Amino acid sequence: MELDWISPLDREEVSRLPPPPHSGNSCSRNWNLKPELGAQLSSNRPGQCLLQLTAEERFTYASEGIPPPTGLPLSAHEEKALKRIRRKLKNKWSAQESRRRKKEYMESLEQRVDQYATENDSLRRRVDQLESSNRGLLAQLRQLQQTCANASATAAAAAAAAASSAVVRTRQHQPQTPLG
Repeated sequence: MELDWISPLDREEVSRLPPPPHSGNSCSRNWNLKPELGAQLSSNRPGQCLLQLTAEERFTYASEGIPPPTGLPLSAHEEKALKRIRRKLKNKWSAQESRRRKKEYMESLEQRVDQYATENDSLRRRVDQLESSNRGLLAQLRQLQQTCANASATAAAAAAAAASSAVVRTRQHQPQTPLG
């Protein structure tokens, strides 16, 4: 029974590995062991192959109370246990990677929030400055309008006064005729 959990790319990597020692014995079978997990085949004597597990695999076996396999070929129960252990480890590594990516994403979001908060504060100060400037300009406009209104009222009064004095002068210089 072969281990079928390895992806095609991993199988290609395994196929590039040198053949195990003593290829005439039971070690010659391709067990598709994933090299990056550290599982290796070794042989101390012809006819006996040992399966070397990574420290994490050994720890997981111990934590589950299952004796780790030592030799090949693996029994069906040992192969199932090895597949389950490796699946758990892959899930663990995948979860760690997912948490790492999430942490990076959250940190980037926090940086953007800080950046936007700084920009927002800057824009608020600019709005306050422009509103203050606008209030000053509106006050100047009202003052100029008041000055213009006063000036036109004064000019109108002066024009009215000048017109009325011109009328008075004209009457004084006209000969008086009897009404009749």
